[in-house]
Amino acid sequence: MKTTITAFPALNRPSLPLVGWESVRWNIRSGGVAQNPHKPCVVSSAIRAGRSEATRLCVLSLRLPLALLRTFGFLVVAVFAVADAILTRIVAAPTAIALAHARAAWLHRWSRAARWVLGVRFEQRGVMPPSGIVTANYSCFLDAILLAAVGPCVFVAGAEVRRWPLIGILARFGGTLFVDPRRRNDLARINSLIKRAVRRRLLVVIFPECGGPKGASLGPFASGLLQPVVELGCSLTGAAVTNNVLCKGQHSRMGMTHWKGFIRQFAQLVSHRHPRAIGAFCAPAFHHGNRKQLVNRVHLETLDLVLRIALTAGGIETPATTEAK
Repeated sequence: MKTTITAFPALNRPSLPLVGWESVRWNIRSGGVAQNPHKPCVVSSAIRAGRSEATRLCVLSLRLPLALLRTFGFLVVAVFAVADAILTRIVAAPTAIALAHARAAWLHRWSRAARWVLGVRFEQRGVMPPSGIVTANYSCFLDAILLAAVGPCVFVAGAEVRRWPLIGILARFGGTLFVDPRRRNDLARINSLIKRAVRRRLLVVIFPECGGPKGASLGPFASGLLQPVVELGCSLTGAAVTNNVLCKGQHSRMGMTHWKGFIRQFAQLVSHRHPRAIGAFCAPAFHHGNRKQLVNRVHLETLDLVLRIALTAGGIETPATTEAK
């Protein structure tokens, strides 16, 4: 009885370089022994890339329901807030001062609800004054929600916020003062409205940052909105807010900036599992001097708060900072 032994044809080593999946198929076909003579074996790297892609898709699949739930909760809060704002306008006493205080209280009440549905853990350092003017750094729309959740206040915001979806409507109901830097006479109008709000014993929050390099901890401050402090002699308080997330046991910067626009900021916020924010306040003080001296002083106070938060918040990196104008 003859025994036939069939020899499998030898794998011919390719003479041309193989790239991409052709190289992977060659290594799999050769049993992982014969390799591309012009390129090292990429099977392991391809497997690692596949695992990282699968991990990323798994994380996205877990984050999507959370993001949808938070978005739905935020929309529900917004609907009830609009209804409450209309009711507040009807029930409030028929005086301008009472209506202004009712709007500030409405904004404080629903900002706390928005902070809760967005899942943001907030840590407060220092005391927010009941009246006067507060200057704070600004990175995204979440800063305004967090500051309003601490206490009743009135914001000074750019004219573009009025056109933001849903946020613009809520800002108008909250009595926000919108300033358009493209109009030459708009600064005088806003300063008169700020003085009126301070005389009504309201707290006015302004974000005096005017540009600066992207990624900087604190940009330069503009001094135009501090003219009411010089004229009224009211208290001026520096404040700082930082946003970060818990990742692998360490807190890192969330990376939300106003350069990205409202939609991208909101999508990034609701997709994080453990968003965390820290708000710090300086002691209220009655400063003297012109607005240039005041803006330099409050810029240094705010920068000191930002650096202290970065040093005590568990490994948050602090980018390069810029000096005040």
